[in-house]
Amino acid sequence: MQELMACQRRIMRAAVGPKHTRILYMMHRLSIIVMVVLCLDACRSKPALPAAESRNSKPEASPKSATLFAPEEKLLFDYRASRDNPAPTLSDEARRNLLSAVFPHYLDNETECEVYYEQKDLEAARNSGQIVPELLARAAGSFTRSGARQMAYLIKVGECMAQTRSYFGTYRLAIFENDRLIAADRSPYGDFLDAVIDVDGDNIEEILISGCGSGTGVVTCSASLLSIAGGTLRTIRDFSRVYWDGCLSIFPEPGITATVIMYAPGRPPQFFEHPYEAACPAEGQTPEFRPATAHKF
Repeated sequence: MQELMACQRRIMRAAVGPKHTRILYMMHRLSIIVMVVLCLDACRSKPALPAAESRNSKPEASPKSATLFAPEEKLLFDYRASRDNPAPTLSDEARRNLLSAVFPHYLDNETECEVYYEQKDLEAARNSGQIVPELLARAAGSFTRSGARQMAYLIKVGECMAQTRSYFGTYRLAIFENDRLIAADRSPYGDFLDAVIDVDGDNIEEILISGCGSGTGVVTCSASLLSIAGGTLRTIRDFSRVYWDGCLSIFPEPGITATVIMYAPGRPPQFFEHPYEAACPAEGQTPEFRPATAHKF
């Protein structure tokens, strides 16, 4: 721009005499000012580029993509922690009323078993009342419908002779409301009722149960998240081997692994399993867990 103006001044000096040079120079400066003013006015009237189309701007992530790639994780259960699962304390009458509502016929003691059943005959044992049921755990919540005040009971059916070296019998999950049986269905294997939580936001709570087995010095636990909404039991998610303890085994590098289960609420909910590991603790000490470097499950 400066070179153009200098060239214009040289042309004017060459075209006119010295007497009129100053007048023409002032007219030239005035014309330039007018051009600048017109350019600025045109720039102001041009529509601004939308923020989303700016070369340097980044589009905001939509709520859907934010949920997909960075879900809000909430704790479902931490299997690093020790669990205390005392059996429900009921009077003899209350226990009889509860079990009678779930099982038309049952025995009070295993010594009363009349027939020895094999695993394939478990249904026959239940149908004939050759069972010794045991209340394992209970929890309050809204299990079959929103807003209900209900009590869930986890029951070990105890088919006669199913309790050998390891129990191979069945389990029941029973829901009571105002001391009346609302729903009962066969439950996956489980000795612990770990959590009651609404994972999908429908105001009906799900139940997390877990069970453990042992053999050759190894303790292994798995878990299942159950829904009994509407009175029908279904499994939302199975979690295999949420806890593994090989401290009494003959493995060359025994240790303990445990899972922290997180979830992101939604329909369907998302689940995240974070494994931890610990060396076998000294007697009387608790394991010191750290994020697992290699999954031992």
